[in-house]
Amino acid sequence: MATHRDRESLGEYCAGRRVLFVNAIRADRRSGGDTCTQLLIATLRPHCTLEVVQLAPDLYGRWGPLAMPMFLLASLPGALFGVLYQFRQRTWWQWLFRVSPLLAVHFLASRWRFRPDIVILNHHAAFFLLPLCRGLSAVTVWHDLPSRAVGGGADADASAGISRCLERRACRRSDRVATFAFQDARVLRYAYHASVMLLPVVGPEAGVRRARSPSAGLLFVGNWSRPENALGLLAFVRAFRRVIAGSAGGGSVPRLHIAGAGAASMLERCRDLTGAGPPLDLRATASFTTFAEFDEAVLVAPLLAGAGIKLKTIEAWAAGMPVIGTAQAFSGLPRTIWSRGGIRCDDLDALAALVSDPPAMAAALRPLSPSQAFQDYLRAVTRSR
Repeated sequence: MATHRDRESLGEYCAGRRVLFVNAIRADRRSGGDTCTQLLIATLRPHCTLEVVQLAPDLYGRWGPLAMPMFLLASLPGALFGVLYQFRQRTWWQWLFRVSPLLAVHFLASRWRFRPDIVILNHHAAFFLLPLCRGLSAVTVWHDLPSRAVGGGADADASAGISRCLERRACRRSDRVATFAFQDARVLRYAYHASVMLLPVVGPEAGVRRARSPSAGLLFVGNWSRPENALGLLAFVRAFRRVIAGSAGGGSVPRLHIAGAGAASMLERCRDLTGAGPPLDLRATASFTTFAEFDEAVLVAPLLAGAGIKLKTIEAWAAGMPVIGTAQAFSGLPRTIWSRGGIRCDDLDALAALVSDPPAMAAALRPLSPSQAFQDYLRAVTRSR
């Protein structure tokens, strides 16, 4: 049962106090995690005296081209796990991405200088600092629960078990926990007996109606340096090629528009995939501000791994754009919300078959109301406080 503490917002909890915000999310590239983080920081600033400690590289900061090599050296041995994760995804390794004696000293120096009342640790990669927060109120911000991450691999069960142990220990050391996903909030509250605050991933001002575009293209958005995004799209393109190669209709093939950090290299990886059928019409956009900039009528999210709530799903709804994807595209959201603005496919073959048939896709999208799904999401976040 939710308590009064659960109903308190993070801004209310921090009001009038000195808050040290320790950020383990990269700020040098657009991602769902960074967008949520920047919204959270902007929401907190009017309520408290805020100091931000950055544990991940900000390549737009004062260090310029030296930022990345300096960060890698300073974050050893944790940076090694980040490199290895690109080649062999072991979800529990994410806990170790920022583990470093130098970063711990940096945190202690910031704590001594700033003398905060509250420490907010943003992302589980920063939770290794919890033992150094004694004497302060510690708030952990969970962008996802690693134990609930969906992914393949022979050691998936072992990885989930390790993460559950780490999650339990982190909750015991936290005075409050905050998360963005409804399902994660329930797990944190009932499985780990934590005092939970639910955070919005976008502000209400994002809900601007978007005129429906006649474009028949398919939009794909993500941080393409993340393996779970890249591998899902590559698997989808293979399935998409099989579908259009076996199609007897001979109709036009929808354009695939890849947007987000690393989009150009992702386009080349998709283009290099061999397959029968007509050539794919591919387009890349490396950076954008809002979904309203795109002329595609639908966002496609072929995710096979990951956890937490998907910001791109909410942002698409805010722009009036429906979403077609796998189950992971709607993770962290109640069915009563996502079913208003999205279509969930059981696998990539079903997803490819639907989006390669424009009349069938248009008929499936017709009953949806993405703008209503966005408003339902905002109301649900507000009610949870």
